[in-house]
Amino acid sequence: NSELGSKMNESYIVNMKTNEIFISSKTQWGILRALESLSQLFEYDAGDETYYLTLSEIQDEPRFSHRGLLIDSGRHFLNVKTI
Repeated sequence: NSELGSKMNESYIVNMKTNEIFISSKTQWGILRALESLSQLFEYDAGDETYYLTLSEIQDEPRFSHRGLLIDSGRHFLNVKTI
């Protein structure tokens, strides 16, 4: 897929109103990131067993155009040739 790579656009906007939630992005990757952010805003009230969502607006995009890589050499030994 030519969309993958360092130029992949993951930016998005989420706008929440009383009875509506709008998600805007140029790519499906931005939509995926928006849905993940939205899922973290739900709160559960055990007293009345109801989920709540705080109304707000989110505009987000990655700070860097590249993704990092973590090699956990403390738990998984990898020799230099493998890396």
